[in-house]
Amino acid sequence: MLAREPTESTNNYDFVRDLILKRYRLNSEKLKQCFYRHQKSAQKSWRNYAQEPNSYFTEWIAELQVKTFEQLKDLLIPEQLKYRVPADVREHFLDDWIKLKTLYELAEKLDEYESIKQSFRREIPKKNSYKLQGGINYSSCRPKETPKDFKSKFQIKKEPVYEKNNEKDFEKRRQLRCYECGSYSHLRPQCDKIKKTPESILHVVTDKSFDELMAHYTSLEKVNGVEMKILRDTGYNS
Repeated sequence: MLAREPTESTNNYDFVRDLILKRYRLNSEKLKQCFYRHQKSAQKSWRNYAQEPNSYFTEWIAELQVKTFEQLKDLLIPEQLKYRVPADVREHFLDDWIKLKTLYELAEKLDEYESIKQSFRREIPKKNSYKLQGGINYSSCRPKETPKDFKSKFQIKKEPVYEKNNEKDFEKRRQLRCYECGSYSHLRPQCDKIKKTPESILHVVTDKSFDELMAHYTSLEKVNGVEMKILRDTGYNS
């Protein structure tokens, strides 16, 4: 920092002091931010903390050369107005925000911005409106659906439920009957037509003689020299 200065000036204490103070001195905007945002630390007492915002405020108004009450009022009231401006509006005036210092100049700029913004909103057509020939808007003539109509439109149609009468269905069932004689009083195993008496069973057995029944399974052979009928082996293996 001192290398650019003349050699004679670097030996002058007052010159070096003013140069250092000028280099590290805060501008008016930075002093204002320190005044509004300065926080108390846990290590400091309230007495020490009270000196810091007082120092920032004194340096701030001294940097702006505020000397009268009217000048102080013109400084603080616009600052309160700026504090209440929405963030999107502040971004719009970001380049000129520091330059807007007087109250009426700031208020006039904000009113102009709001009026232009509202005119843009009126030019944007509504999504639900529709126009026919002649540029007439018929959105207000469109019938509005009541909550009841909206609900009935999307209501799921219920299928009719038919209750079965078990007693009637049971009566309509086909009655069981005997397939041998066609009677409904009994079933086929109890039918008299297919029942066999002991005499008929005996007749089947005794209809033929024993020799005739066993002729297929016996043969005449000799056993120990004696000729007799024996059960012969057919030679069939299952």
